[in-house]
Amino acid sequence: MKIKLSDILSGIVLAVFIMTSAIVISLNFRPLYYFMSEKLSIPAMAGFTEEDARNDYDTLISYNSIFGPDTLEFENTPQSEEGRIHFYEVKRIFVSIEIAMYLCLLGTIALTAMNIKMKRFTYLKIGGLIAVILPIVVGVPAVLFWEETFTMFHKIAFSNDYWMMNPYTDPVVLILPQEYFAACTGLIAGLIIIMSAVSVVLSIKLNKKREN
Repeated sequence: MKIKLSDILSGIVLAVFIMTSAIVISLNFRPLYYFMSEKLSIPAMAGFTEEDARNDYDTLISYNSIFGPDTLEFENTPQSEEGRIHFYEVKRIFVSIEIAMYLCLLGTIALTAMNIKMKRFTYLKIGGLIAVILPIVVGVPAVLFWEETFTMFHKIAFSNDYWMMNPYTDPVVLILPQEYFAACTGLIAGLIIIMSAVSVVLSIKLNKKREN
């Protein structure tokens, strides 16, 4: 079947949904942090009790959600003004990703209904391939040069250096080691691969069924 512009556009919307949903799911998947916290002994190394570390982590995750509170107040640790500004900027990024996810979800539902009516399923394959290829292009260098990529990302994403938080004025940074963010990145990649594979397999099976 000849690929149409509608197939490509539908595939792009699906790909963006796959990527944004993987990010949102991973960053809100609290058991990952709990596992990493225990594995790396994060609370002990940071000088926190396990309960205090979890409470402050949970507070931060809730704040970063589109449905979260407007102000960030940690139960156990103080904040500097620079820290508040940084976390507010982080929240804006996460909320933007969530909004994109919900918009693409609605778009994917509408486009899927249209494509089912026309019996066109190639967009599933296109979306799956786009979603998995882009992270590979970006992810391989990120894995090979994690610290450099981590620093570069923050320099690009933020217009100030508040992300270089001082653990004395913003001790919450001590319970958020780079190893945790690396684990989040791995989970994001895994979810993208799974959802992309499902999309590609569905495309192949549905196209074969239509031809038969």
